[in-house]
Amino acid sequence: MAKKKVTKMSKTRFVVFGSICLIIITCFIINTSAMLLDIKNLSAEQQSLQNDLTKLQEEETNLNKELLKLKNDEYKAKYARENFLYSKKDGEYIFASILDEDENEVTETKVVSNPYHYVIAAVIILLLLIILFILKRIRKLNKKV
Repeated sequence: MAKKKVTKMSKTRFVVFGSICLIIITCFIINTSAMLLDIKNLSAEQQSLQNDLTKLQEEETNLNKELLKLKNDEYKAKYARENFLYSKKDGEYIFASILDEDENEVTETKVVSNPYHYVIAAVIILLLLIILFILKRIRKLNKKV
C-alpha cells in the first residue's frame, strides 16, 4: 500500500475545521451544564414556593376561624380591648406594653445572575485566540516554504 501524502493545505483545513468543531462542542457542553443548573435552581425555587403556599393556606384557615369568632359581639369587645386599647365604660385602666408590638421586617431582594454567561464568553474568546495563533503559525510556515 502506498502512503498518501498529506499536504500543507489539508493540514490547514484540519486545524481550522478541528478548531471550529472544538468550539461548537465546548459551547454545547457549557450550554447543557448551564441549563441543568437552571433546572436545579428552578426546582429549588418551586419547592420553596410550594412551602410558602402551604404556609399561606394554613394562615388562610386561621384567618377564616378568626373571622367566624369576630361574628360574636363579646369576642369583638374583647378583641378591641386587647388590640386597640379600648376600655369598658366602668373605669377600666389600660396599660400598653411596647414589647408586644411587631417590628416591620425588611425584605431583601435577590439579584439573580448567571455566571455561566461569563464562562461561555471567556471560553469562546480563549478558543478564538488559539485559532488566531494557529493560523498565524500556519501562515509563517507557508511563507518559509
